[in-house]
Amino acid sequence: SELTKGISDIQRSGLERENEIQNLRKEAEAKAAKAEKIAAETREQFLSLSYEKKSLEQELKALKSAITDHESTIHSLHQDLARAQTEIALEKELRSKAEEKENDERSERIALSAQIVAMTQ
Repeated sequence: SELTKGISDIQRSGLERENEIQNLRKEAEAKAAKAEKIAAETREQFLSLSYEKKSLEQELKALKSAITDHESTIHSLHQDLARAQTEIALEKELRSKAEEKENDERSERIALSAQIVAMTQ
């Protein structure tokens, strides 16, 4: 009887420990599953962000190249503008000299015509 009661207590205690161990195992498995799920989501986010980073780096590289091309075009246009301004200034100077020469020739013709008219009278 006491022996049976002692054996019964040992068996009950063993069953309780076994149940407690099973409960702890289930909790640990649930925590592990949750941790695996979080790890999978984190990996997915990491891959997504890595892809986005690579895409943004490529876009940045393309934009930098476009900026370099535009800067080259701007520099070329500045040079063309400077040449055009120089040509315009030269043309104005030549036109001014041509008009001055034309005025001088007209004045000479008027003076010669006046001399011829004066000599014929």
